[in-house]
Amino acid sequence: MELLDDCDVYIDSKVDFDVIDSPSRIPEIHREICSRFKETPGEARPTLFKTRYTIRHLVFPNFIIKLTPQFLDLLTFVEGVRIKNLNKTKEYFPHLFEDEYEVMASQAIDPELEASLVQQTHEIEGLREVFWLIVTNCCQQDLRYMTMKGSITDFWIRFHEYFPFLTDAGPSPRTFHHEMSEQEKEALVRATAECGLADIIFSKAQKPQSRSPTPGDAASPQEEMDKLATLIRPYVDTVYRHAKILAAARDSL
Repeated sequence: MELLDDCDVYIDSKVDFDVIDSPSRIPEIHREICSRFKETPGEARPTLFKTRYTIRHLVFPNFIIKLTPQFLDLLTFVEGVRIKNLNKTKEYFPHLFEDEYEVMASQAIDPELEASLVQQTHEIEGLREVFWLIVTNCCQQDLRYMTMKGSITDFWIRFHEYFPFLTDAGPSPRTFHHEMSEQEKEALVRATAECGLADIIFSKAQKPQSRSPTPGDAASPQEEMDKLATLIRPYVDTVYRHAKILAAARDSL
């Protein structure tokens, strides 16, 4: 059975584990990914299955915060699959969207399979807000994390990646900007402003050494990122379940 993310949507979000300076789990992740997923000569794009597997390793048991930009690209790939598969569902099964309160059976596919497709489709329809909540929290906490490092230059490079619309340094390599609405842009700016970055940046520019947490500080970026696992896992798993059910429903036509 073919998962539908292999059709049209592709975001170049591969993580090059060989060149990233990161915690010791990276070699382990790299070995597992390579051993489990042997690339075939004609295969050049990631699949939802591989992306889901990689995200789990980046997030559990602790979020690898140094790889936040790469994680965001992988998450954006999942969001692209969600949007594309939702559109595919509307194309193949338009009757699911004709009545908000009652879906009439089409008799075109197995009733049990159709009921599962209805449930999963309704679940993924509202996931854009969850996706954006994860993105804004990742940007916020990653920038806080960057302020605790010694290089103000690294901080501003990362700031530009997350807020290219606030700088004049050219386009960002991060993919989550591609379908960003004005409301989402405002939410991203507002969320980051709320964590007091302006004061931190000013003090760091005046005294640019690493900043150690104090007892009065808010929860550390690592703690906040670990909490995101409760949103990330169900979001990715829901998109994955819908893709499988949609593929089964389409194949049964």
